[in-house]
Amino acid sequence: MKLQLILTDNCTTCARTISTWRELSEQYGLEFEVVEHGTKKGLKLAEEHDLKVFPVLLVDNKVIAVGSPDKERAMAIIDNLKAVAP
Repeated sequence: MKLQLILTDNCTTCARTISTWRELSEQYGLEFEVVEHGTKKGLKLAEEHDLKVFPVLLVDNKVIAVGSPDKERAMAIIDNLKAVAP
């Protein structure tokens, strides 16, 4: 499972959001990448998924979460994904 967190420059909660998803990806042994919206890759992903609000978490190229969940909510998201993963 690959997690990609797409952020914008004006994100006020991004440091906490990055920390939360990075910590959980390490805990669960998942690949994690931070993508800035203003980069070529970030713009491509935003267009591909018609993203208007950030931060956005993509898992295996699917939008899974929008916004900055607290650690407990983020953990529940990962647990649910792992429960349905093949």
